[in-house]
Amino acid sequence: MVTELVERLMEAVGDRYRVEREIASGATALVCLARDTRHDRLVVLKLLRPELSSLLGPGRFEREIEIVSRLSHPNILPLYDSADAKGVLYFVMPYVEGGSLRDRLNAVTPGPLPTDEALRIAMRVARALDFAHGRGVVHRDIKPENILLHEGEPMVADFGIAVALASLDDDDRLTGIGMSLGTPAYMSPEQAAGERTIDRRSDIYSLACVLFEMLTGRPPFTGGHRQGVIGKHLTMPPPKLRELRPDLPEALEIAIDRGLAKSPGDRFASAGEFSRALEQALGPDGPRLTPTTGVAAAIDPSPRRRARMIAGFASALVAALAVALVATRGGSMRSAGATTKLQPHDWVVVADVQSASRDRSIANVVYDIVTTELNQSQFVRTVSREQLSPVMSAAGIPDTAAVTERVARNLAERSNVRAVVVGNVESLGAPGFAITLRVKTVRDGEELVAVTGQATPEKLVKTVGELTADLLVRLGEKRDSLAAPLLPFVVATSSLDAYRKYIEALRLSEQGDDAGSNEMGREAIKLDTGFAAAWALVGDNYRNLHELDSARFAFAEALRRPKRLSDAHRYVVLGDAAYAIEYDLPAAVRWLELSLNSAPNSYGTLNNRALYLSLLGRYDEARLSFQRALSESPFGNATAQPVLLNETAMLIALGRLDSARSRVPKLTGPYAQYARLELASAAGTWARAESLAIAPLTAPATPGWVRDEASVAFAGALAARGAVRAADSVLLVTTRRASISQRHFFDHARLLLSLASTARVPADLIRETERDSSPGGIVVRALAAARHGDAATALALLRRLRALPPAVIRRIGTGPLLIEAEIASHGARWSEVTRLLAAPALAGEHDNANVDRVPGIVLRWVVADAYGHLARRDSAMAYMTLAMSPVRVPPGHQALRGLIEPFAELRLARWNAESGDLLAARKHLAGARGALRNADADVRMQVENTALAIDSLLAKLKP
Repeated sequence: MVTELVERLMEAVGDRYRVEREIASGATALVCLARDTRHDRLVVLKLLRPELSSLLGPGRFEREIEIVSRLSHPNILPLYDSADAKGVLYFVMPYVEGGSLRDRLNAVTPGPLPTDEALRIAMRVARALDFAHGRGVVHRDIKPENILLHEGEPMVADFGIAVALASLDDDDRLTGIGMSLGTPAYMSPEQAAGERTIDRRSDIYSLACVLFEMLTGRPPFTGGHRQGVIGKHLTMPPPKLRELRPDLPEALEIAIDRGLAKSPGDRFASAGEFSRALEQALGPDGPRLTPTTGVAAAIDPSPRRRARMIAGFASALVAALAVALVATRGGSMRSAGATTKLQPHDWVVVADVQSASRDRSIANVVYDIVTTELNQSQFVRTVSREQLSPVMSAAGIPDTAAVTERVARNLAERSNVRAVVVGNVESLGAPGFAITLRVKTVRDGEELVAVTGQATPEKLVKTVGELTADLLVRLGEKRDSLAAPLLPFVVATSSLDAYRKYIEALRLSEQGDDAGSNEMGREAIKLDTGFAAAWALVGDNYRNLHELDSARFAFAEALRRPKRLSDAHRYVVLGDAAYAIEYDLPAAVRWLELSLNSAPNSYGTLNNRALYLSLLGRYDEARLSFQRALSESPFGNATAQPVLLNETAMLIALGRLDSARSRVPKLTGPYAQYARLELASAAGTWARAESLAIAPLTAPATPGWVRDEASVAFAGALAARGAVRAADSVLLVTTRRASISQRHFFDHARLLLSLASTARVPADLIRETERDSSPGGIVVRALAAARHGDAATALALLRRLRALPPAVIRRIGTGPLLIEAEIASHGARWSEVTRLLAAPALAGEHDNANVDRVPGIVLRWVVADAYGHLARRDSAMAYMTLAMSPVRVPPGHQALRGLIEPFAELRLARWNAESGDLLAARKHLAGARGALRNADADVRMQVENTALAIDSLLAKLKP
């Protein structure tokens, strides 16, 4: 039967998949290793047993599998494909070389896994299940065999079988053929009892069994036969974890006991709650979670860092939100301490402020005031939490963990950080609060300075600012330097309640919850309508939500209170508003330069200034600014990965590929992946680009900004060898996965591919853009209409664009000009095309953060084509060569060159032949032929037509 199934499969899939061998044979499916010939990668084919296939039927199977195909999560194995192989239903998944959790457990038998590894796997599987449960999908068969390990990162497999067969189980048809879902050692009591209603809590029970086995080396219930094990699940209490592992914390035992409760109602309500309970069970003294290797171990942008990855450019627009509070003098305080050992410009790190109260909001307020006051110092430099966060990740410390004095000193020990600022706040009842601030050395914890004070709630903000100023003077700050930068920074607010709301808004913003942050920010503003820092934060959130009118209003409200912002912060707000609202990049650069005059060591402002310079095409200046930002990282390059990648990207844009390659060994995880993809695309080594793209495209844990880059690189590599339809399919999948704000970039890539390959504009692109009324969407729709020959629609849309406000028109850049040029080209008005676009095409497009702008490579192709029609072949070849050049191409756009490369070679071959340079013509033709040996049929025809044209010209030149 097995051989017959494989033979039927091989006959059905034809050349699409080449079955290499059987991997396993189970009760529900046959598993085969195969090679996906289209993408040249190993995959796993799972064939349902014939009796199951007949019960399901192709229609039902397709409907159930469609549910699984939408489960996109870093810890869920994705589904590539599914089909009916002549009555045998199968689906396709990635092949994971790391093996399963069962393989990992077998490697340590009879002992347990390391505790940190077991907990990391369990928490991430729980998050994956929580994601699936939220979409109505229950797995029903969680076990070590169904948890695959890709470079140590767990991925839950076999959702396909679970969902497909669950519908049969619901109507008892599985029972009818003597089958059931679930594995005895991990089966929930309700599954064991044969209940038809199985929900998410069954998966939680199974995962608790798996975690128990990882921690002890055995499942909670074992036995010699299936029914015996099932009976234990139904009747016996599970063994106590700490009887087998006394070294584990009691809280962990409690969490697992709750997961193994017999009644579903006594278990955790969700897998996410189970994950949080495991994390809390660790406690401050529990086992430390170590990072995994590879992509999963990468120092990824943390929610705390408020990093915004922009449009294929792996660069963080780090928001400079250091808003200090300074109050008028008042309150009681005293100071004591040893002579400082700090030197000018030494680094200090601020530990989380400690408090005996369960209400952390007061401690968070004190922490923020102290940090923002220290940020204004001319004497010491403060490590921001965004700089500390990747150090915590590298040390295996959860980003949500408290940064105690001990943790801060341990993190700082191998860096240039010299001291730790430790704070404590205690409630005194009716009188208010007692505040203590201490500065201690990193090496031995020696106390350098201590200040204490008391304050009522009304005076808290003022007193903490005052204490911090006194602390700085005792460290070595000159009193007169405080008067200028600090005292005018008076007071974001004197309302403690408003400030507490503001701190919560900051926390939500750092987690990427812009809407939630705005709700809390507006509450802070209700309590103090002049709270400029809160207005600025609300404006920043609206900007990220692409609600620019609201952002404009909020920024204006912040700037109406200039005395309640520091100079540095005010200039940052002006710079962000200049770019986001007015789209005035030169002004944005100027404002950030003024901010750096006030706060020259600001890591975030240096990075953002460099980003704005790069968006202007000023790559050399941007590189130097990124280098300067790197120098402001006390922990070195390893923990400043986004900035190091940005600097590497600038070197690639400048054509300094060898220098860029020298940076790659310093990059880790996704940052290294992105840099390698950019380098391969810039070098035009498309086979390598295709190979490098496979891993991030098939690894569920890949960050979205790397996956997008890999998608374009993969499409570029496919197009470079003439696989146009496959390239368009890759871009289509990426487009549909992208957010609306990101989609236009991939739409432009698809339009470029159809333009270069002379293929028709994809019908789905025309259809889907009709629903997009944003300015960028109108640009895409108009270009698609123009290239489809619908000049009337294109003109109507062009009129709509020209009626938009000036700032919006500046944002969409050359889009309207290109639409006009496309309409002119369909009327064969080639001189009009060159008049409109020659200058913009020569300058190029460098703002890769703005996906509404048409990539410069598109402009250059259109101008080259127009000059070719005008028989101005030198100009045509110059612009086409420029379109193919990797120099001064912004990051994220390098891979677009693959979409045009073979077709550009054919154009250059023809134009050189027409100019009489047959040697150059044959060289370009040979290059195209070499790349397009296995191209699509219509592409091969273009090659042969060009060859015939060159031969005809050669014949005419012969005497």
